[in-house]
Amino acid sequence: MSDRDLSSLPSRLESLIQQYHQIELENKRLRAERATWEAERTRLLEQHNRLSQKLERYGKDHS
Repeated sequence: MSDRDLSSLPSRLESLIQQYHQIELENKRLRAERATWEAERTRLLEQHNRLSQKLERYGKDHS
């Protein structure tokens, strides 16, 4: 490794550390977003099931 390579090493390392922290924050944001979408999906599936059951009962009562 040359002197020039060694002298640029600290700045390259700092850049990698900054990139790591940015990716880490983005990962946390995406995980939180995923949890929100999963909760919404669960809520919608439960709502769908309740409505399906109501329609089923309605069909039996009116047939």
